Amino acid sequence: MRKGKPYLFAGLALILLGLTSSYTPVPTFTEAKTPSDSRRPIPEDQDFVKVLRLHVDPNTQYEDIDFGFAYTSFVFEIEHNTDFTNAVFVSEQSEVFKLDSIPKSDQPGDERRSPFVIPESVQYRFNFYSGDLAGQIKIYLFYAPPIKLTSNKHFKKRPKICDKPDVVKGAVWRKGLPEPVGNRTKHQVNHCVIHHAASSNTNHDYVNVVRNIYLLHTQTNGWDDIGYNFVIAQDGSIFEGREHQNIDSTDNIKGAHFCGKNSSTMGVCVLGNYQSIRPTNASILSLEHLLTWKCNKDGISATEQSNHPSGSSTKLHHIAGHQDGCATACPGDSLYRLLPAIRTTVDSLIKTCSSVSIAKNNTYLRNAFWHLNPLTKTVLITLPKSGNHKATMYNFSGQLVWESPLNIESKSFEIPDLRNGSYVLNIVSPDNQLYTTRILVY
Repeated sequence: MRKGKPYLFAGLALILLGLTSSYTPVPTFTEAKTPSDSRRPIPEDQDFVKVLRLHVDPNTQYEDIDFGFAYTSFVFEIEHNTDFTNAVFVSEQSEVFKLDSIPKSDQPGDERRSPFVIPESVQYRFNFYSGDLAGQIKIYLFYAPPIKLTSNKHFKKRPKICDKPDVVKGAVWRKGLPEPVGNRTKHQVNHCVIHHAASSNTNHDYVNVVRNIYLLHTQTNGWDDIGYNFVIAQDGSIFEGREHQNIDSTDNIKGAHFCGKNSSTMGVCVLGNYQSIRPTNASILSLEHLLTWKCNKDGISATEQSNHPSGSSTKLHHIAGHQDGCATACPGDSLYRLLPAIRTTVDSLIKTCSSVSIAKNNTYLRNAFWHLNPLTKTVLITLPKSGNHKATMYNFSGQLVWESPLNIESKSFEIPDLRNGSYVLNIVSPDNQLYTTRILVY
């Protein structure tokens, strides 16, 4: 273990400007190292998890630690009265991860956890700065052997909005990992609970992100399986979550995601951290597709609330955020603010389920002509062809502001009295294809 006091390094110093002002020294690391022996072969029988207990000093830089274990993710665990403030991990590829403690309410026990760190490639050495961290710490190192999906067919979504979207089966993405254990509980779902993974927004190896989350849930949290029913990646890919064991479909299997109130819920996790960054359009479209299928199939009203847990007087949205029932910031402020619009969109889509398909591309609306009259706040829209269109428009809060059957020959129509803001316009074309676009009025 190489250990030393920090010295200045401009690149990392800029990244860490957001840390608390009470902290003066800035941790620095030499350029990402790849020691000549670091890419040693990984034993075929290497364990999936290694647990280490270390003593660390505050404001100390630890470089080039070799634990004799290749790892693809890790998490720190500390006593409840200690703190991660200013602690930083730097991968061998110079990725920087701040280890500030996540809310205690999100922890599975009395200990405190760092964020779950999943670097973009296998790591052989460990570099971190302790910040305020001092005393005994526990490190869980995880190794999920990286895999590549062999066919893009796993990622293709069916065009029908009310059909179940295609998912990557658990047997596919779990290949080479320990199998889920225990028995499954079937239940009737009344509430769909939305989460974010609070993970990297730049790691695009989605299947391996899901594999590492599975190891965290099963090898450290002590759960039988991954906690969610479904996981949605930033590119819109949907991963099957908790194994159904053929007693029912995955959506009706009781998970572990809602602070002990999992009965009658379906958990959906969107990969990434959406506290301040908006989710990708692809992930939102897949989320709306998944929720439309589930709510339509089971008769769940997307815009209403009902009691949860059953028998209590507490109301919970049928499409809810994790924070609606637990003391947590999940699914992040940016994603949580989108939930009203998602509820309304899903409700609108359900009403068209008998005949409407999601368009494979949006060239139809890209070929439309848009004109905003700034004086009257009227939007004139000219579509590529005439016919019986149906249109709805929602504001950013998910409220319906306008709808029309658009039985027109001129192909043009006006939307009056729009206030400044962002809107979502849904148009069903004469051939029953659903097109969605956003309009900014200013």
